[in-house]
Order: sequence, then structure tokens, then C-alpha cells
Amino acid sequence: MNILIDIVHPAHVHFFKYAIAKWRKNGHKVQVVIRQKESVVELLEAYGIDYIKISDYQPGLWGLLKELIGRDIKLYKIIKKFKPDIMAGIAGFSISFLGWLTNIPAVILTDTEHARLSNFISFPFAALICTPVSFQEDAGKKQLRYNGSHELAYLHPDFFTPDKSILNKAGLASDERFFIVRFVSWGAAHDVGEQGIELEDRLGFIEKLSRYGKALITSEGKLPDELVKYKIKVAPQEIHHLLYYADLYIGESPTMASEAGVLGTPSILISSWAHEAGCIMEQAQYGIVCPFTQYEPALKKAIELVGNPKIKLKWKQKSRKMVENKISVTPWLVELVEGYAKK
Repeated sequence: MNILIDIVHPAHVHFFKYAIAKWRKNGHKVQVVIRQKESVVELLEAYGIDYIKISDYQPGLWGLLKELIGRDIKLYKIIKKFKPDIMAGIAGFSISFLGWLTNIPAVILTDTEHARLSNFISFPFAALICTPVSFQEDAGKKQLRYNGSHELAYLHPDFFTPDKSILNKAGLASDERFFIVRFVSWGAAHDVGEQGIELEDRLGFIEKLSRYGKALITSEGKLPDELVKYKIKVAPQEIHHLLYYADLYIGESPTMASEAGVLGTPSILISSWAHEAGCIMEQAQYGIVCPFTQYEPALKKAIELVGNPKIKLKWKQKSRKMVENKISVTPWLVELVEGYAKK
């Protein structure tokens, strides 16, 4: 069968990479279409996945709407030529509408309740809406809940094995304490009206953390000159190995906060909508992610955690318990898409 996968964010590359390989091994043709944002192209090329770029990331509400119109026109032409039996993507605001228009089922996956614009666009037209059991909203009769999370598609122990040699690539000694800090650009559709940590606070934030170990920054947007020296120097496909060995993650990205928690790294999320995300709140119940809406209490918690020499061991134990209670998402996804297309 022909399967079309729509990728609009670097995290989606990680989510689909093992499923794409399995579908191709099973004899299916897979066409990947992408929106270029941050490291999407770099990741796809690192994993040897061919793709067609149909749009570039444009920040802001009007930029996103303009991009959506252009990418829908290009995607429609690809659909008519490739003739997919089924389409799948995270958020899925393009494939859902075009799937409805062309009578091709579109399976969309989401774990983001507050992505109200993309949910509003995609939900009515999708053939199937897949959400984790932690998803706090009812998406109607087309909703299928599964006992997992997006991060368990690629960080489940069945697929992920940490590589300690990445520490050397990052300029770290094997026993050196280090912390990963993530800043986002706040330009996505679900970020409209939101804002992150101010520059002055970011500088103080890094300075205080650096008293306990080495701070390494990964950022969606361009870093100011004062913070460039802290930028992580490993390839995007290697970041999860670094995250596994880190003593702490703290930042504005819920995806990376979840990844850190799944990997057993103490994780702190700073976001004004942290408590609206079901997946984050579920991980908070397991004790593997600490969500905060304000910078000051988050930093206070970070200092508390890095001051505890046994905290990493405790976090690994809590993470293991969570993973044991969940499914490995990739095999579930592979079977779902193949079975749904045949049905």
C-alpha cells in the first residue's frame, strides 16, 4: 500500500522514523512530506529518509495561515500523483482536510490539548484521532485513546540505547555534571499570546545553574551573543543520548521535558500552560516531570534537585515504573496504520 506521512516539526521525525522503516520493510511505499522547521531536514537526512519539502516554517498566526494555504496546494498535487491509501501525521491540519476532500483516510495523532487552532482545523475532517489516555479532552466518536505517549515511539527501551561516547563529542568528561536548558521561539500556532523567559532572566538562570555544573543550551531560535558559548555542540540526532546522561533538564519545551522524564533525567518544565497538558500532568503524577508556570519557583526547584546526589537514581526508578505501565508505541502505530488502510 501507499502511505503518506506529514512532518511539520523535528519531534515528528523521531516519532515516525522507526515506523517508516518498518512499513518499508513490510513492502509498503512511504512518501514523506515536510515543513522545514529547525532541524527537520538534518534529521531526515541523518536517518536516510527521503522527503519532499512543501513549506517553510513561518512564525505568527498570519504567517502560519499563509503557509497553510501554500502547503495545501502543493500537498494536493502530491496526493493526486502518489495516490496514498492512507495518510498520517501529528496535528495533521493539512492531511485531514485534503484527506476528506480526496476521500483518503487521514490518521492524526495529538497530545496537545491547547493546540486549539490546529485541533479546530483538523478534528472535523480526520478519519481517526489518536490521543494518549492522558489527553484531557473528548475529541468525539473518532477518538482512539492508547496507553502511551509520543516519546515512547522512539525512546522506549525496545528502540533506544544510550551512547556514552556522545559526551566526548559534547566536550564533556564521563563524570562531569551538566544540565540541558531548552528555550523555544514561541512562534507556533498554539503559542500565540504566550511568552517565555526574558533575556535578563535567561542570563541569570544560566549563571546560577553553572555554579553546580556545566549548562548546555538548545534553542529553537537564535541565541543572543551572551549565550552562544553555552550552545550544545552535538548533531540533532544525538541529543537524546546527551539528555539521558544529563543531571537535569530545565526549559520551555514540553516535548523535551517529557523526553527527559522518560529517559530518567530530572525534568523541569516552565510554561504558562504546563498544567493544561494531560501528558505532562500524567508524568507529574509519576514524579518524572515537574511543571511550573513561573521562572523563579522552577529555578528554585532546579537548585534543590541538583543539590541531591541521589536524585538521578531515584528519577530512573520512577521513569522505569512509568515505562513498564505503558506500551511501546511504534509497533502499535505500525499495526494501526496497516490495519486501518486495509479496513
